[in-house]
Amino acid sequence: PMVLRRLRAALGADENLILEVDDSSLEVKGFLTSAQYAMLEQLPGMHPVIHSVDLAQARLDPEEAAVLARQRLNAPPSVAISAAEDRLELSGTASAEWFGVAMAGEMSVGGWPLDFAPLRGELQDQLKNLLNGMDGRTMLFSRGLEFSPETLNDIDALAGDIRQLKDLAALLQVKITIGLEGWADGSGSEEENRELTMMRARTLRSELVSRGIDPASISLDTGHWTSGSADPLQRKVVVHVARELDN
Repeated sequence: PMVLRRLRAALGADENLILEVDDSSLEVKGFLTSAQYAMLEQLPGMHPVIHSVDLAQARLDPEEAAVLARQRLNAPPSVAISAAEDRLELSGTASAEWFGVAMAGEMSVGGWPLDFAPLRGELQDQLKNLLNGMDGRTMLFSRGLEFSPETLNDIDALAGDIRQLKDLAALLQVKITIGLEGWADGSGSEEENRELTMMRARTLRSELVSRGIDPASISLDTGHWTSGSADPLQRKVVVHVARELDN
């Protein structure tokens, strides 16, 4: 029909693009450039014969779809977007904040479903590495409740890691536990040191709370104490983090 010939010429369409008219509806099948896609979206209301356009079986050119997806998602350079069979696959690395915003948005671009599974896998690896890196971390004290100089420099980093861990866990719907276990050297009485170990755990938690960490998310405990030498390496709080296993 003359309508299709003129439309095909206006679109600059090759023979691989299928255009079919049924009454006043146009059905499009095949790959489209972004310019063709935009033209067809605007066609209803502008064309005297065609009043609706069905693009359900049409898709943007894969490379153009990937570029458009990057723009719409505001994807960072660390995220790769590429066509894989019938979908656009997102891989690489990204922050939990960006991933959460992206997942809450559109789930297809130019007829291509967005597949976040590879990127989710990378975030799961990040969570695992954070758990492994934080569990067993030691924060030393000089005497009493006074932090060692090294620990003072490490508290900010610990608070940042806890925030990142909690953000990732919430995003991936994983339950985690965070505990602080106070220790003391072998000098003095058992009763005194029991109290001191708990006070050390509370002191570290207070420092973390002052840096924005929810106190309810951190449990406190005391390590095993035995009488003996005044070993300075036992004046510490040990950080324990773990992923709760599903029942």
